[in-house]
Amino acid sequence: MLAAGAASADITPEMGVQIAGDIGRYRPVEEIRDRLYAKVLILNDGVHTVCIVATDLTAVQRDRTDQLRARIAEYLQTSRGSVLIHATQTHSAPALGNEILSRDYLRKFPPSLAWIGGGDARYEAFLTDRVISAVQAARAALAPVRLRAARGYDSRVATNRRYISRDDTGIYQARPDNPNILCWEGPIDPEVGAAVLEDYQGRVRCAILHHTCHPCHGYPKRWISADWPGYWARKVEEHFGGGCVALVLNGACGNILHGNPFDPDHKGPLEIRGGHLVETTEKILPRLEKLPGAPLRCGSKVLSIPLRLAPAEALAAARKLVAAHPDPIWLDPGQTRIDWQWIHAHRLLDQDARKKLHPNYDYEVQAVRIGGLAIIGWPGEPFVEAQLEVKKLAPARYVFVAHMCNDSPGYQPTRKAFKYGGYEVEWSDFYENTLDTVTAATRRLMQDVYDAAGAGETGTGSL
Repeated sequence: MLAAGAASADITPEMGVQIAGDIGRYRPVEEIRDRLYAKVLILNDGVHTVCIVATDLTAVQRDRTDQLRARIAEYLQTSRGSVLIHATQTHSAPALGNEILSRDYLRKFPPSLAWIGGGDARYEAFLTDRVISAVQAARAALAPVRLRAARGYDSRVATNRRYISRDDTGIYQARPDNPNILCWEGPIDPEVGAAVLEDYQGRVRCAILHHTCHPCHGYPKRWISADWPGYWARKVEEHFGGGCVALVLNGACGNILHGNPFDPDHKGPLEIRGGHLVETTEKILPRLEKLPGAPLRCGSKVLSIPLRLAPAEALAAARKLVAAHPDPIWLDPGQTRIDWQWIHAHRLLDQDARKKLHPNYDYEVQAVRIGGLAIIGWPGEPFVEAQLEVKKLAPARYVFVAHMCNDSPGYQPTRKAFKYGGYEVEWSDFYENTLDTVTAATRRLMQDVYDAAGAGETGTGSL
């Protein structure tokens, strides 16, 4: 019998904490638009225990999540690979760790510039304590549950932010008045997924929600917001009542942005985009179908992925820029914005030093089986095409993919994207075949988890 326990903890930062989700911009918290939460779901079938933590954060870094996952695994007496920590990637929240520059590299700068790394050390202990408290509450709430799920489709929320021009070059985040646009470079995933875990009295204890889109409504303001994932979760919790905990798994949205620039209302308030998801959810909830909640299994596979080396000319240019400008190149008199090229130069040098020590990245793929529902966890920001491929011919009736799980190694573009270049390709630390490798490995792992002979196994490998 499947048992589940869910709980949430308020992780809203104090005023002055650095907001992540930008590059070279000082963004201390000055306003709370809506509060941030860590949502915890613990699943147990009497033998296996799985823990999913969904956080309203911009990103999470492995040097922090490794410790947190180990603490949770020890407390629950399960494996580290059975603990998944997901960031919805709202760009109006802090990060856990530094997503731009490493801790070691940041020692080059005075403490007053610590924010350029993308994190805020003052926030980390508070966040960790709150997550652990939610894990404890979720375990105390374990009770037998049944699983139901439904899906719908909504194309009003997200758009692919990459375009191809008529001269066969790439355009990033096109203006609607650009006469050279030919088409979108790639697709979106319009699925709106909802799975509910209800007890045997019919009360919904937890809702797992799935959609795919960058949450950027508050960028680059100095306010805190959980963006559309928080709005959606809040409305679903209100719908079910009774202490329901709704957690959102944001999909592979490396190339997916909220709002269509060709829609005159695409810059409307958060309530419009979040409202679309609520409206679609209300339509599909009456269609919730019963799914088997067992067996419960979790598989974890670590792939050794080669890191892309920066061209020699790019490194030479970075060293030249840093030598010519040892201090930040400020873009405003108040010294709150630094030129992206200055940040990028330091990032190239930081990454180059680390790649020489560790030329491969340990890319962890996770697959959770809850009967007829599969949850896939990927680190960083894969492009949506990989998610769609994984969903094809999947052994599970429902597949919810979550990006930004356990680490944020950056963008993983498609081969087509490498052809057309652009921001995501320029800032990617991976080669053009990485996404294909991840997709193939994920499909094999998911099949293993749904195969009785390989269910629940964990391991490492090099591809």
